[in-house]
Amino acid sequence: SIAGFDNIILIMGGRDKDLDYSPLNEKLNKKVKRLILLGEAKDKIKSMIKYPREQISLFDNFKEAVLKSYDISENGDNIVLSPGCTSYDMFENFEERGEVFKKIVKQIS
Repeated sequence: SIAGFDNIILIMGGRDKDLDYSPLNEKLNKKVKRLILLGEAKDKIKSMIKYPREQISLFDNFKEAVLKSYDISENGDNIVLSPGCTSYDMFENFEERGEVFKKIVKQIS
């Protein structure tokens, strides 16, 4: 989903699906200006990618991750929720995660 945007603040993570995240390196380094990692998979993702460590923030709380994304965003940035992981470490399902994301965004705006 990051292929269609530029100036991305990417929120990803959750419960790992036993994936290799290293194939994301090229896209992350071309398109993503900040990486917000959360949930059970955050440390695994961080260890598997080659991305500037100072541009990565780690979170256990979904709302805090979304709010941080907004706080660091600048005009023209795109905050993209593309977890690459299941939602089961924090939510009942991906629908609930999406609904919570939308509610937080509406509260911000």
